[in-house]
Amino acid sequence: MRTYFWKYFSFLLLFVSAHKVYADGISSVRFNEIMVNNQNNYQDEFGDRSAWVEVFNSSYSTINLGGCYITNDPNSPTKYRIPKGLPNTIVPPRSYALFVFSGVSDRGVFQVGFKLDSVGYLALYDQSGKILIDSFSYAYPDMPADVSFGIYENDKNRQWQQMNEASPKMVNYNKIEKTRAEKFYENDRHGFVITLTIMSVVFLALLCLAVIFTFTGRFFKKQTTKTPQPKQKSNKQQKTVDVVQQPQHTTADDSDIAAIALTLHLYFDNQHEVEQTGFYLKPQHSQSAWASKVLNFRQLPK
Repeated sequence: MRTYFWKYFSFLLLFVSAHKVYADGISSVRFNEIMVNNQNNYQDEFGDRSAWVEVFNSSYSTINLGGCYITNDPNSPTKYRIPKGLPNTIVPPRSYALFVFSGVSDRGVFQVGFKLDSVGYLALYDQSGKILIDSFSYAYPDMPADVSFGIYENDKNRQWQQMNEASPKMVNYNKIEKTRAEKFYENDRHGFVITLTIMSVVFLALLCLAVIFTFTGRFFKKQTTKTPQPKQKSNKQQKTVDVVQQPQHTTADDSDIAAIALTLHLYFDNQHEVEQTGFYLKPQHSQSAWASKVLNFRQLPK
């Protein structure tokens, strides 16, 4: 039971995802150009010149128009059904499809079974015949022959207007946009402006470099010639120095008193050599007792 549930759920999820992808793709189809009074313009494969409408795939994915509906009656959305399962109903990305309104439905996929009037309405529905993909109303009662109306490719507002030149199955351009170089050349054919501009840019760059190097050199020159001033000592440091410089009156410790007593004892026992400048102890060990006071206390004095 659980296995059947997951299979059914996976199939439903796949179906919904595929339907969403299809709906998102087919919604990118737009009516792009229309010619109602066709006298000497587009000629179909049967040699007839009928009214035609151009459809544009504005997406970057392939779209199949098979099974969709075209109608000129808002009350009858399924008036003409585009045949399904044919390869020529597939519109590549950013490409066009042309429908001819000859009134004969058995001539092919793009031969619509009704004709267009000079005033009317046109709509495109999806395969269900319920979801509107695109529609527009037109009124060209006095339209000249071989004149088309459509939307220019470079028009961001997508306004329908008269074309300068009919372009079935091709992009609609009202004019060729010039590059900046071409526009600049038209305003400066002899090159005076571009020459002055280049010279001005170079002069300003050199001037900026000169100013930067001048101020930088002066700054570093001041830093090198500046004499270091002695640091002022804080009050705490001055007090410390004063205390250190004052003579310290210290008393002798026990080791100093013992050394003096031993010296006097040896002096009175004639254990010294008499010198004119004073006296000193005779060395009794290899190491002087004055260098190591510990030796003086290993043997008690007599």
